[in-house]
Amino acid sequence: MELGYNYYHGRIKWLTTCQTSDSTSINKNRKGCSIPEVMTELHSIEGVNIGDDFHGFATEFLGLRRNREMWSTMGNLENKMKWLQRMYTRHKAP
Repeated sequence: MELGYNYYHGRIKWLTTCQTSDSTSINKNRKGCSIPEVMTELHSIEGVNIGDDFHGFATEFLGLRRNREMWSTMGNLENKMKWLQRMYTRHKAP
């Protein structure tokens, strides 16, 4: 399924709003906490597939600065993925 301009424009707008409204740092991302840095790491993990439910959750969840900062503290990619999978499982729970 190909997603159009409106979908991506809406996502970018949502991420921008979250980034500015959920600040745990004073107007600045810590090193390793910007959206591009975190998404580059996420996309480098084997098994992460753009377009699936997990990836959709991850992009929204990591759109929040506090979650990106927590991601950056988890150490290696394996620990980061385990943490993110736990957050996804909690999100899906009734």
